[in-house]
Amino acid sequence: MFGGPTPTVVRRLVCAALVCAAMATPASAAEEPAVADAEAAGATPAAVEKKPFALELGDFHVRDWRPTRNETPDLRFSVVVVFAAETPDLVRQRLEHWVNRLRDQTIVAVRLVEAKDFAEPDLQQMKRLIQVRISRLLPRLPVEAVLITDFALGDD
Repeated sequence: MFGGPTPTVVRRLVCAALVCAAMATPASAAEEPAVADAEAAGATPAAVEKKPFALELGDFHVRDWRPTRNETPDLRFSVVVVFAAETPDLVRQRLEHWVNRLRDQTIVAVRLVEAKDFAEPDLQQMKRLIQVRISRLLPRLPVEAVLITDFALGDD
């Protein structure tokens, strides 16, 4: 009757789970019952802790970024950038309009990554370069994490 979930839906669910897992700390686990009690007591929304802001930059397909080496590598991945929970709502709305600028900085960062760094299991160097490029674009807005999913490197 219905097909299974689309890859985009699955990717978003995985990214949401990764954001929640990355931001969970032992101290926040102890605070969760207190937040639930505050909500039950009718506390104002300002008293309830906000979630980190995860901005999905979408899918990337980068080909032929090193033409001098007689290679035609094919790189595919998706990126989610996580900003602090204290990010104001107005800034969150404006960031959604800046997705293309952030995508451009991500492509620049990926072109700076050395080929050996793509072999890292957690892609730390690639994540760090993306975070640095985005931090240069938004100097007053701290980037908490860069999540990379659906990473595939191949030659055509």
